[in-house]
Amino acid sequence: MSGSIAPLILEKLAVLFLLIGAGGAVRKLGIISEEGESVVSTLLVDLFWPALIFTSITMNLTRDDILRNISLPVFAAAASDSLGSS
Repeated sequence: MSGSIAPLILEKLAVLFLLIGAGGAVRKLGIISEEGESVVSTLLVDLFWPALIFTSITMNLTRDDILRNISLPVFAAAASDSLGSS
């Protein structure tokens, strides 16, 4: 890693701003309606962000890591269920 990380960060920021600009242009030009915007926002929040979080957390896990910690989701689900039913 002899190079600077700045070009990589700038590239990622440029992509982010291009996506934001494209979304704004699509809405401004009327290509997507307010209802369509709502559907896209719902998909982002309810489907894509959780999937991205899950993928980024589990990306470096090995099979042994998963098997060793298989009880964690079970306990989390049980705790969530018991807290939600109060």
